[in-house]
This record gives sequence, C-alpha cells and structure tokens, in this order.
Amino acid sequence: MDDGQEWELLRWLHAIEVADTWRDLDPGDAGPKKAGDLNLLAGLMCSGTGVPEGAREQLADLLTRHRLKAKGSRTPRYTVSESELDARVLMDFVADFRSQPHFPRGPIKKEEMRRAIQVKQLREKARGQANKKFDGKKAAGDLREEIIRTYADYYGLNFEQFKNALDGKHGSINRRKSI
Repeated sequence: MDDGQEWELLRWLHAIEVADTWRDLDPGDAGPKKAGDLNLLAGLMCSGTGVPEGAREQLADLLTRHRLKAKGSRTPRYTVSESELDARVLMDFVADFRSQPHFPRGPIKKEEMRRAIQVKQLREKARGQANKKFDGKKAAGDLREEIIRTYADYYGLNFEQFKNALDGKHGSINRRKSI
C-alpha cells in the first residue's frame, strides 16, 4: 500500500470514528444521546473517491449499528431536479466567493477608488494612452466586476446569474428550482 492509499484509508477511518462518536454529558444519565458529526463522512462519500478496502467493514458496521440522520431536514440529493441542483451549486460558489479575501465588501471607499484609478492608469499607459482621467467610483466598480467575472469564468459559471446571486437577486435561481 503506497502513502496515498494509506492516507486515504486514514481519512475514511477518522471520518467513521467521528461519525460513530456518541456524546453524552453524564454516562449515568438516561437522557437522549446525540449522534456524532456526519459532515466528514458525508464529504468523503460525496467526493467521488471509492471507499478503501480497509474501511468498508467499519463503515458497514457503523451503518448497521446506528440510525444516522443528518442535521436539519432537506430534500435528499437523489430526489432533487437538475435545475435545483444547479441552483444549489451556484449558491455554494457564491458562499465560497464571499469567504475569499479578494471579495469586495461594503460600499466603495476612497482607498479603493484611488487604487482602481492607479490600476486603470497603468493599464492605459501600457497601451500607450497615458494621462487619461478616470472617475474613481466607476473605476472601482469596473474592477469589482472584473474580479467577479474572472472568478465566474475560471469556474465556468454564467456571469449574469453569478452576479445576480451575489447581489442577493435570487429570482432566477428560484425559477430554476421550480422547473
């Protein structure tokens, strides 16, 4: 077994152990026990990698001993329409983009306008058109849109839908769910 396979096996065994952990405030207490965290196991199962040979027996044992239920109620993935699944994936990309350090937050500030003007002037100078004046707010807005467009293009997303989802305009996403 090479290091990659051993690492994959350890990941699965750890996720199974975390899911199998039962937390109880007092061992003598007859109150309800809470199931372990299933997020790691669910993530590995959705990752597309197969269950390693050494972890299959432990996973089967876990599933036969416990009635596992995810936190919260939601429609299972296998009963979700394609368009609703696309909408969920888009919202996952929105959440990821918002967590990035380059995500422009809040209103445009003077420092952002100043930096945007510098960037625009450097680009114009590189094209041979120096001494061009720019509106700071427009330049900052253009750079913000460029960041969003670059992210959307990189992941192959529809720019307009992604931008609308970022702006909180979920109408097109909700319509996709109802198809």
